Amino acid sequence: GIANDFFVHNEDAWIVPHQSASEMAAAFTKLLRDQSLRQRLGLCARERVLKVFTIEKMISDFESIYSKGTLK
Repeated sequence: GIANDFFVHNEDAWIVPHQSASEMAAAFTKLLRDQSLRQRLGLCARERVLKVFTIEKMISDFESIYSKGTLK
């Protein structure tokens, strides 16, 4: 899924199968009960987003997409 393209399970996200209500409920329960896990995941996710989604990277990606589109 899309989340797997950007985040790493148990490093900066808690990723569960999207069609598994029981696994999602278990993940929410674990996150609700474990403040340190919430804080660690949140901080790591923030760091990844700030590193991966810089304005320079976004501009470069858009330029690449547009240049490929104009060459076809």
